[in-house]
Amino acid sequence: MSVRAMFMELKTSLAGIDAKLDHVTEQLDRIRARVDDHDARFETLETRTSEIEDARSGDREQIAQMERLLEVIRNKNEDLEARSRVQAQRRAFLPIKRLLSQAGIGFALLYPAELRVRHEGKVLYFTDPKQANKFVRRLPKQRGAGAPGG
Repeated sequence: MSVRAMFMELKTSLAGIDAKLDHVTEQLDRIRARVDDHDARFETLETRTSEIEDARSGDREQIAQMERLLEVIRNKNEDLEARSRVQAQRRAFLPIKRLLSQAGIGFALLYPAELRVRHEGKVLYFTDPKQANKFVRRLPKQRGAGAPGG
C-alpha cells in the first residue's frame, strides 16, 4: 500500500474517530446536565426534608407543651371534682348535725367528711350519713341547751 493510500485510510479512520468522539462528548454533556439536574433536585429535597424535620420537631415540642397543659387542666379538674365530692359529703351530715345540736349531744364534723359524736362517755365516728342518722333516730328524745356544732 502506498503512503498516500495509508494517509487516506488514516484520515478516514480519524474522521470516524472524531465523529464517535463528538457523539460521546455530546452524550457526556447530556449525562453531566442530568447529573447537575439530579444534584439540584437532591439539594431541594434535602432542604425540604430538613424543613419538614424542623417543623416536626416544632410540632413535637408544641404537642409536648399541649400535653403538659392538658395534664395541668386535668389535675385542676380532678381537684375541683374532689372538692365538690367532699363538700357534698359534708353537706349530707347537715340534718344530722341539727338533730345532734337539738338533742344537746356533742359532735364535730372532721375533715374530709367524718362525724365524731360524744355520747354517754363514748366517742363514735361516722363516715356514712345514713348510719349517723340511724344512730340519732334511735336516741331518746332529749332537750338540751345546745352543744358545740361543727
